[in-house]
Order: sequence, then structure tokens, then C-alpha cells
Amino acid sequence: MLWSNVDSILSKNNYLVHPHTLSYLFPVGITVTAVIFPVTFMLIYQYCRKKEKNLYLYATIGSIVFAFGFGGFSDVVDLLRMAKGMNLMYLFLIDIAVVFTALWMTKLFQKFKDMHGSK
Repeated sequence: MLWSNVDSILSKNNYLVHPHTLSYLFPVGITVTAVIFPVTFMLIYQYCRKKEKNLYLYATIGSIVFAFGFGGFSDVVDLLRMAKGMNLMYLFLIDIAVVFTALWMTKLFQKFKDMHGSK
């Protein structure tokens, strides 16, 4: 949800333009941001928890890959257009902010669950 909301805000303010959707079968608002990013980072989260790896490191690496790799590729093949000063570094920082916010919210909800589940 966070990625979809951020992407929607950036798109409505013309910082990011998605000239093409994933498929004509999907509604216009569904972009790669709403599909691939959340699933990838959920898998990274599960892997890091199971293997006791540093989630911050893996999330940062994932954000680098998405922002500079996928974002750069999308820009080159015209799947993404950046305007008003938006660039790949900002995409990276936004990815990091969204991933860490989601992580911290998950930890907060887990604490609430642990507090109320032990009664």
C-alpha cells in the first residue's frame, strides 16, 4: 500500500509518469510499483527473518537494484518518465523510506500483538 500511495502522489504531481501499464487487462493505476516491489521486499523480509540476516542491508541492496537498475532501465525504454527534478537517487531514497517505514510498522504491530497476546 505504501508504494502505491507514494507512486500515486508522485504521479499526480507529475514527478513520475508511467506512459504504459503492465497490461491492458489491469486498471490504469496498477504499475510495477504496486506489484513487483512489495512482493520482492516481502520475500526479502521473510528470507532475512528465517536466515537471521541483516534486513537493513538486504533492503538497501534491493532498493539500489530497483532504483538504479530497474528504474534506469525503465527510463531508457520509456516505461518511466521523471520530471520536475526527479532522478534515480530520489527514487532510491523513496524506496529506502518506504521499505524502512513498512519494517518499522510491522515491528510496531508485532509489539502490540505480543503485548495483547500474552494475557
